[in-house]
Amino acid sequence: MLSFSIITPTLARRRFLVETLESVTYSDAALQVEHLIVTSPDAGDSPLKFDLGDSHVTRSILETPVCGAAAAFNHGMLQAQGDIIGCLADDDTYLPETLSRVQGIFESNPDAEIIYGAIDQIDEDNVTYRTRVPRLINQRRILRKAPNLQPSLFFRRSLLERTGNLDESLQYHFWYEFALRAFRAGHRFVRTEDSLGCKRRHRENTHFGNAVISDRVAAAQERIELLHKHLGMVPAPAALELGQVLALQQGFEPLAKGYDRAVLRLASQAIKPLGGSRNLYLTHAKHQSVRALKYPRELTRYMPKAVAVGVRGFFRSRLFQLKQHEPRAVKNQKQLVGESASKQLSIGMVTPNLNTAEYLQRTIESVVNQNFPRLQYVVQDGESTDNSVDIIRQFESQLHCWESRRDGGQTQAINRGLSHVDTDIMAYLNSDDILLPGSLSFVSEYFRKNPSVDVIYGHRLIIDENDQEIGRWVLPPHDDHAIMFADYIPQETMFWRKRAWEAVECTFDESFQFAMDWDLILRFRAAGMKFVRVPRFLGAFRVIETQKTQVLLETLGTTEMNRLRRRVLGHVPSHREMRRAIRPYRFRQWFHHHAQTLLETTRG
Repeated sequence: MLSFSIITPTLARRRFLVETLESVTYSDAALQVEHLIVTSPDAGDSPLKFDLGDSHVTRSILETPVCGAAAAFNHGMLQAQGDIIGCLADDDTYLPETLSRVQGIFESNPDAEIIYGAIDQIDEDNVTYRTRVPRLINQRRILRKAPNLQPSLFFRRSLLERTGNLDESLQYHFWYEFALRAFRAGHRFVRTEDSLGCKRRHRENTHFGNAVISDRVAAAQERIELLHKHLGMVPAPAALELGQVLALQQGFEPLAKGYDRAVLRLASQAIKPLGGSRNLYLTHAKHQSVRALKYPRELTRYMPKAVAVGVRGFFRSRLFQLKQHEPRAVKNQKQLVGESASKQLSIGMVTPNLNTAEYLQRTIESVVNQNFPRLQYVVQDGESTDNSVDIIRQFESQLHCWESRRDGGQTQAINRGLSHVDTDIMAYLNSDDILLPGSLSFVSEYFRKNPSVDVIYGHRLIIDENDQEIGRWVLPPHDDHAIMFADYIPQETMFWRKRAWEAVECTFDESFQFAMDWDLILRFRAAGMKFVRVPRFLGAFRVIETQKTQVLLETLGTTEMNRLRRRVLGHVPSHREMRRAIRPYRFRQWFHHHAQTLLETTRG
């Protein structure tokens, strides 16, 4: 049976170290595994303080004054005794079956020296949001792009005797250089499409676009230097990669005129001391032609600027885009004449608020100025420290009720507010958004005339701090398939019947602080509620710098949305799967947007 040596340097970050240690500790008990943890004497508390209980894994701490990750991995590999070596960063993890799979592949391929597999990309809460399956490594691909194989890379310890250790002079591409040496020496690589490791995305991880442009330039420069060292020349794709990041560093936008010229000029200048590169212009033209087939909008940089802006704007999807154009006045919609108050359905609305006094008055006015006679409007404040309470008191006579009370977050505030209303129709409106004039009369009339409909929503306006329109979502009819992959329903335009609320136990799930409205939508869907998109702008979503939606989207938001996707779909779909699932809906949205624009233009 093959034995394993897993090496984990932990020189500074230890935020996720426990998860890393556990992923090795709880591997198959039948395997012989040693876990070598390389740390610096001045790196803080010893990892030995983490008590993971009894395990078959032999864990050793190697303290040494190393400089850089490559040196730390080398130090661990010098001490390794296992037949197979795996290297695991202190924020990544293995899957429970990883080492068993690796052992099986090596035993089935006795001539294999290196194996690599798919990588699950996980967030800070260990939720998988994408699986990346590497392509087969061949001469063309390994020179064209530096493959990131960690943490799914495993190799025989005997390989180190023939190819040597990692190059400690490299900061970014030491694993790429190691794989390049092994590939050029003729050692056999074996690929599996099974996931062998999990790479974590967090704010300090520079593998996910968090690297500043200077680091990207340094990495591209390092790559062409190591390729020149091994090949005696610089392949054109590597030179162009450097030219692209240099162009970005100098302020050239990829869709701007002159970008191609800048990329070629900077690439040529950068590699001139290394002897230049053949076929630079031809390779760039070929790559741009291929990209243009996939991203046609890139062709617009070859057009006059005025034409390019118009073409990009025409073909751009507005869905999920917030700022779409320069601020302009909001156009008034035609007001509908509703039925008498005795025939109208009652509507209950809640506005949760915490320290948004700057916009709260406009939000409240947008509701009470509807002059809807059967309205129960509640403002639920979370003990704001600004003048929110003073503003609420100005409208006290027009409110069903209000209170200022500490809560556990926005979701709990909504639940508390809705517990005070007893109406036919229900909704909530955030304290920086607004209802558009006539919306409540329209909603009541629509539900009255369509008794089989349970949930409705409409088009969305997007406004700035000064109530100026900066975008709009003109939505196509409801798509029951697309809603499982992405929440395209504008919350400020959504209203539902009391029977729908009772079908989901009259509550928002307070474990959600970002995606609570999507959770409610999916629970309505699971309960068999009927959704309809109505052809009217009902509300406006305000975009501000400190907005909760924008602040949380890249952190808690991604985790909560993937939690819902896993619940509904049974897995977290890849980005490609999500794009394919909502592509038909986005195309219909694009069509409806331009149809609405044409209609408004025709009406003047």
